[in-house]
Amino acid sequence: MKKNKLTTRMLLTVLALLGIVVWAFFLRIGAFPNHPASLYIDEIAMLVDAKALVTTGHDMHGNSWLQSLYPSYGDYKMPVYLWAVYLASLLFTPSAFSVRLPSLMAGFGTFVIVYALLRTLYTNKTPKHDTFRISAIGAGIATVVTLGFSPWAIQFSRTGFEAYLGQFILGLAVLVLLRSKKRFQMLVLAMGLAALATYTYFSVRYVWIPIYLVWMVSQSNFITDPKAWMRVKNNIFLGLKLGLYLLVFLILLLPLFKSALYEASMQFRLSTPSILQNHEQVVQANEYRTIAGDSLLDRVLFHRIYFTGQVLAHNLSEQLSPRFIFITGDTNLRHGTGKYGLFLFPFMLPFCLGLYVLARKRKWMLAILITWIVSAALPAAVPLTVPHALRFLNALIPFSVIISIGIYEGFTLFWNTKTHRTVKRSLVGLFGLIAVFYAAAFSCYYFSVYPKVSDDAWFRSQSELATAVSSYISPEQSLTLLGTPDKFYLWLLAYGPYSGTEFANWSTEQYQFSEMDNVSFKVSEKYVDQQHLLLPSEEYSEHFDETNSIQSRVTQEITLSNGKRFTLLTVQTTD
Repeated sequence: MKKNKLTTRMLLTVLALLGIVVWAFFLRIGAFPNHPASLYIDEIAMLVDAKALVTTGHDMHGNSWLQSLYPSYGDYKMPVYLWAVYLASLLFTPSAFSVRLPSLMAGFGTFVIVYALLRTLYTNKTPKHDTFRISAIGAGIATVVTLGFSPWAIQFSRTGFEAYLGQFILGLAVLVLLRSKKRFQMLVLAMGLAALATYTYFSVRYVWIPIYLVWMVSQSNFITDPKAWMRVKNNIFLGLKLGLYLLVFLILLLPLFKSALYEASMQFRLSTPSILQNHEQVVQANEYRTIAGDSLLDRVLFHRIYFTGQVLAHNLSEQLSPRFIFITGDTNLRHGTGKYGLFLFPFMLPFCLGLYVLARKRKWMLAILITWIVSAALPAAVPLTVPHALRFLNALIPFSVIISIGIYEGFTLFWNTKTHRTVKRSLVGLFGLIAVFYAAAFSCYYFSVYPKVSDDAWFRSQSELATAVSSYISPEQSLTLLGTPDKFYLWLLAYGPYSGTEFANWSTEQYQFSEMDNVSFKVSEKYVDQQHLLLPSEEYSEHFDETNSIQSRVTQEITLSNGKRFTLLTVQTTD
């Protein structure tokens, strides 16, 4: 009888774990790639480049596929994600599926990285008497529970953002670094992966170098042996090693720094409103100095750098706020739901427990993870728009590792207990029920409510309009588009009857197309017969015909999902 109970319990446990895995899997592939409903402008631009790359081997501007910066539509994209989209397009044709597939695969790969980091953390330098151990099954379950139901990870697994692939490659670089045991080949490989991550998402370089420096200190005996700092030879040798491997990293970035587009790309990135451009700190500093008497001491104490530091500290606190991470998340509906945190609210408890366990048993790993998180938060805190889930993506893996540790250690502590077993197991069960409730509520909201409230954020109306007018684009007839959304030409290039071979033949201004074959975005000097004209419905009237000396007939009324209406006319001249 007892054996039957044990078998039944094991069967139920296996079924529950299998259900968790299937659930987490569905949250990523359910309705993929059509949820979110449309491609955002950056994804559309990558789809256009992919069409050109597949047919010509060059991007939309005629540049070779092998380049360190893609000009795209003037936003200067890093190349690795575009290469991944190019490869997917060769396999599956250019489509939304090909654009979002690299993120989906990076999402699954992130599970492997978090699992491997847990195993490394628990086994690296673990003495026989140390009880800080984890089984393969335990690490796997903790990883799936943590990452599988993270709204942060789910959202970016389903969308084509370079940052998500970048954080995966960065995680792989850190994993190689932690397992390198200071071997030359492994450290060079880690630097190579870090450089590849930088070519995927630019801010990775600000995260990798601090992680590497903290790791090198953790591998030395400076912390445990204060006298080690007095050994000049050791210090010089350590400095040379640091410089050597960082030099490898910087050498690998030379093609990026030497790119003809690098300066323009930096100007574009710095054009984002940030604390570096905010003149309020200068005004405030001058005001305080004047009030205080404008002495030398006042000029030092009330320097603009001090006030800039205050704003940075405020932004950093917003970026690292528990409210942002576990309750609200990003209000930008492309980066989150605005209703759920980066991780579900119940996971705040295992996060705190994970920090406590690491502080007690693995201080060196805690230092690396905290450095990882803070280094990821700093670039995200410089722009004025904070908090920001996309810019903070480099912190996904260290957060997941800490929470996974908290889940595993909490379960081990409360479940495998000899005192007050019923009470403690009941607490574990209660936590599990609350977590399941939050996961179910998020799943329901994400697939039923979120698609309706996020249409505008994903530029669905642009996709609908481009699809509607594409049938009127042909060599035999011309099409003039008035009052269309900004950079609408990208949607036409993506969904229109173009193979990709035509793009490089058209002229651009600052990498933006203003006119294409038989398609114009401004009124022609003279209309011709059978010319099609698209304009917002509120701008069309009989007076329009009289003013332009034409006769027109309404060919189609187009109503978009956001309520905006366009009128498509066929023009007949009166001359």
